[in-house]
Amino acid sequence: MKRIFISYLRKILNLLIEFPSDIYKNICRSTFLPLCKYKIAQQQRNNCAIKVGFFVISNATEIFWEPLYDLFSKDNRFDPYMVIVPYTYASEEYKISTVSNLKELIVKSGRKVVVADEPNIRESVCCRHFFAYGLVFHMDPYTWLCNPETQMRNLTRSLIFYTPYSYCIVNKDNAFELKSLKHPYKILPETRLHINCHQKYGITKGKNVSPFLGYMGVHKLLNTTKCQYNWRLKKSNVKKVIIAPHHVLGLGNILRLSQFYLHLARHYENRISFVFKPHPYLKEDLKKYWSETDIKNYYSQWDKMPNTQLEEGEYINLLKTSDAMILDSGAFNAEYSLLYKPLFFVEKKPRRKFNEVGEKIFNVQYHGHSENEIIDFIENVVLNENDILYTARKTFIDTYFWPPNIDIARNTYEYVLSTIKYSTKY
Repeated sequence: MKRIFISYLRKILNLLIEFPSDIYKNICRSTFLPLCKYKIAQQQRNNCAIKVGFFVISNATEIFWEPLYDLFSKDNRFDPYMVIVPYTYASEEYKISTVSNLKELIVKSGRKVVVADEPNIRESVCCRHFFAYGLVFHMDPYTWLCNPETQMRNLTRSLIFYTPYSYCIVNKDNAFELKSLKHPYKILPETRLHINCHQKYGITKGKNVSPFLGYMGVHKLLNTTKCQYNWRLKKSNVKKVIIAPHHVLGLGNILRLSQFYLHLARHYENRISFVFKPHPYLKEDLKKYWSETDIKNYYSQWDKMPNTQLEEGEYINLLKTSDAMILDSGAFNAEYSLLYKPLFFVEKKPRRKFNEVGEKIFNVQYHGHSENEIIDFIENVVLNENDILYTARKTFIDTYFWPPNIDIARNTYEYVLSTIKYSTKY
């Protein structure tokens, strides 16, 4: 009888998911959040470890949760897992390859891992398995990126702590007004400015937004350990520049500038070492315009010249050892700014819309549309080191991006424990 009731209840809730009023939000919050909290309290009384799911969607996001996972793994009250959520936007071949590589990385790290699409796993991840995960750390706000079973709207039996997989600087309707942001128990904002935007534009008006704890995605950038990256040119006076095109071709410029980027590399052969760091999904989107042979040939050219190389994996050490970046990706725009280094954002016409956070970042970085403007950036800012925006950029980052305690994982861990009435001592 209980199962029948739960089944009917879920059907009703699914019908209300897209309902444009507050009815679904109120039912979901008033019905499932107390049940989730009750389940956690019950497990605490029974000395049962609470399952914690850290959702990851690509190789780049595997490092996202590492320090937070490690804190929970040291606490015997919790049983954490990395949960690989396959990216359904790409082809089946690409999805299988990405999941395989990501699973291998996590296994090598010694962390426990499950794949949401594997047989007998999907049921344990989604809400059809009653109270599968007590806590879920989620990073995907969209309904088209991953399977429905792993989307926040269907994880109603878990307390969801959400923070986006990259700094959210896009226009507000794709950042704060998404219906999916009704579902997290707490949204962990990327900066102090994001709190204001959630309160001003958010679908919950900031009611489920936490205090600013720092952004989990940048912990590796904050590591002060000396890092190395094997740049192609070894000369000490050579500048190091990253070219990082976006994968959504309607937003990016790779179709327009692909040959120009190669020309830059040839022109500055003895003065600049270039790394081509495409978005992980660029190859998939290029298939709409180029043949697979053309894509393979273009990528391979970046590994053939004496001052260029292709990087499709690790990027932390790459960013930290570089001198500048040329890009049209919003995510790297904010992330790279944390290093105080100059970047050139390649614009589309009409210019891409950003939210208030994105506009502020945009104003302390270099930008333009034409090839000549990119060359001017290389000559004056990179080679001549005339970074006139450095002070403004550093002041902006220091004001809005750093929490009082720079240990972001510890901040988040202690905040989560406080919200579920757990002591930080165990």
